[in-house]
Amino acid sequence: MPDTAVFVDCDSTLTAIEGIDELATAAGLGPQVAAITEQAMGGKTDLASAFAQRMQIVQPNRKALAWLAERYRATEVAHAAAALRQLVEDGCMVAVLSAGLEPAVKPFVDAMAVPGMQVHAVPVRFAEDGSYVGYDDESLLVAPNGKALLCTRLAKKAGAKKMIMVGDGANDAVTVDAGAIFIQFAGVCDRVQLADRASCRITEASLQSLPALVRELTER
Repeated sequence: MPDTAVFVDCDSTLTAIEGIDELATAAGLGPQVAAITEQAMGGKTDLASAFAQRMQIVQPNRKALAWLAERYRATEVAHAAAALRQLVEDGCMVAVLSAGLEPAVKPFVDAMAVPGMQVHAVPVRFAEDGSYVGYDDESLLVAPNGKALLCTRLAKKAGAKKMIMVGDGANDAVTVDAGAIFIQFAGVCDRVQLADRASCRITEASLQSLPALVRELTER
């Protein structure tokens, strides 16, 4: 499938957690932040404003994000690394597109050791002492249709004719508007309101079936 680009979300897709919620819980702010997350991922509030609200509340430092990278590894969804590796072996261009925080997402994905994997997440700025300064609020990944724009750019650059997005949230489903095929991963969070945008759904807490689904969808 050399003409296929497969884009995969991180939080609640490659891992069984929402990173910002984990950081908030560790800081004693869990319920407040989790409510904002669910509204945004369900498509009920603007992603950019929800992201800004959560970051203002949590303000994660460098140490907290290193801790989160370890939490991602500990909660990796079953067969996630094997599925990504198989997609690469099948000839797909594979990239993680995440509205998660780059200092945690990138080490987690890099540890999967999948050859040629691209990782796109939201950059965070720190002071010299590691304290939180801010994040890249111009990143496409915090824009409501940002994943749609970014997957289009990346697929074009790779010369891919087909785009497939795998994820759980409204910011993943919006890629359908850019011509992507949306595979809804409902094995961690089943947001049924997004089901009508999906070509298929994975309801088990495993990504083992993903390579076969991609083959089937690209052959239609």
